[in-house]
Amino acid sequence: MARGGFWLVALVIGGVSLVEQVQKYWPVFVSFIILSVLAALYIFVDSFAKEKFQKEQREEELLAKYGEEIAGEILKSHIWVDQTTEQLVDSRGKPYAIDQKFLKSKVREVWKYNPGPRGGCRLRVTIENGRVVSWDRKI
Repeated sequence: MARGGFWLVALVIGGVSLVEQVQKYWPVFVSFIILSVLAALYIFVDSFAKEKFQKEQREEELLAKYGEEIAGEILKSHIWVDQTTEQLVDSRGKPYAIDQKFLKSKVREVWKYNPGPRGGCRLRVTIENGRVVSWDRKI
């Protein structure tokens, strides 16, 4: 019985000591939490602002390069017949693979985008003499 009483007294004294330590260091803990939240908020806002700036800069470059109509189509990642390869790269990015065939009067390329299962691709764009002639999407 004396042993159980000892542990009870030790638990009460330890609890009181713990409460005193928490009260003593509470302002430091709260300051740490506030600074951590502010740092995370700054990082989030900064990355959002950089992303927005880069997007606006890209829009301005495309407008200057192609004009309003074509720049709008490129920003929507559209593909159209008679699109140049440069416009296609600006619209969809570089393909992951290109197949080329050299025919008598033209060069035919098939640009492959969006790798699919088992080595296939989900988007094929056919280009003849540097211009889009057709494309095929697989779902």
